[in-house]
Amino acid sequence: MINNTSKRILADRVRSELTRLSIPFTEESSDFSNEHQFIIEDATIKIYSPRGGKKEIKTFHLSFIKWWRLSQFEEVNISIVEKFREERDEVIFWKQILTSLGGGCLLIILIFFVIWKF
Repeated sequence: MINNTSKRILADRVRSELTRLSIPFTEESSDFSNEHQFIIEDATIKIYSPRGGKKEIKTFHLSFIKWWRLSQFEEVNISIVEKFREERDEVIFWKQILTSLGGGCLLIILIFFVIWKF
């Protein structure tokens, strides 16, 4: 899962990594869906957003289908994630932090309420 990115940026990263490792691939994409696929011999790398929506910058998932057939799976996956980590080293995702904090506080209040009532 990669937060706050676009399909184009993520597809460019995957494309450059596959090219760097000299892995032959074909691409399938649709302008109307949030899905982009890289087909590699017997494996597939799928980029998709589970929530959809019209915003370009959102959370995308990078899914390796039949990953055991791709010998350089770990190298491709780790290098893509590391590029995003290096780029976002100083970025703080306040929305995710505050959402988690609010959910945790509500859960604690709910637990105390249930214990107090019984």
